[in-house]
Amino acid sequence: MNITSKLYPEITAPKFNFIVLRQCVFYLFVSAFILSMIANIILGGKPWCLYALFSEYIFYTRCMTWDLVETGIIKRAFAIVFPICSLLVLIEILEPSVPWSSQKLIPLIYFALLALASTVYFLWFNDQKTNLMPLLHSVTAAMISLLIGMIFIGKLSVELMLFSGLSIIIIIISMIWYRKTVISEIKKKFRA
Repeated sequence: MNITSKLYPEITAPKFNFIVLRQCVFYLFVSAFILSMIANIILGGKPWCLYALFSEYIFYTRCMTWDLVETGIIKRAFAIVFPICSLLVLIEILEPSVPWSSQKLIPLIYFALLALASTVYFLWFNDQKTNLMPLLHSVTAAMISLLIGMIFIGKLSVELMLFSGLSIIIIIISMIWYRKTVISEIKKKFRA
């Protein structure tokens, strides 16, 4: 009898092979994109096959694969919302007659996500303090978008001000209530 057999459970074959499903979905998506690209070339017009490609990419990367490290709910939420907002920007670039996504919808989506993430973060701080980086990335994105809006666009939308204002409030509350822990977590992430 081997010592490792006492320490570790015996490995059994899974009843459902997810890897085979993921490969089938991948090949299905590749063939669907090729067919939609051929149809787009035949029919002409705008490259709408890019919508299909990007949507397939979002589904495949967010539903058929997952991170093994730091898979908290806050990180997963941001990981899902970012490609969706990128798809909205792609739609606005290819369809200039629909100017709603980058100025109104995306800041509102991120505002709602940031409000939800900060609520989870502050209510369960001891459990969620390792999820600081996705929240910090979102706060940084809000500050950068605020600066870009002020410098290049010249005017700020209400949605962008809400998003940026909530980010500033999160920074202030974090530094007042959890200063040592937040600085410690940032040092851990950057190995300082």
